[in-house]
Amino acid sequence: MAPQETEAGRAITSFDGWIEGMQELMAHANDPVSRVTGALEVVDRLMAGRDHLDLDQFGPGASSYARHLIHRDPEDRFCLLSSCGSRGRGRRSTITAAPGGCTAC
Repeated sequence: MAPQETEAGRAITSFDGWIEGMQELMAHANDPVSRVTGALEVVDRLMAGRDHLDLDQFGPGASSYARHLIHRDPEDRFCLLSSCGSRGRGRRSTITAAPGGCTAC
């Protein structure tokens, strides 16, 4: 299946593509609102290509919550996280781009 197009652009089909998208955003977005809005667009592009990603590696344990640091920007501009809970604990899994320092880790 071919990656979808989104309003923000072509679907991202790898975690390396996600990292590149965020690095590009942080290099050009000059204010916090642009960074947050841009991060949401990059995550939307990643989710449009999710069929091409190996998301199982970021799953929870059998009966627990898990948070995985996928990438921490060397310049501390953003981090990429995956968090997920077992069944019955609300939202099953979330992929997050956190603009700014990686305080969520």
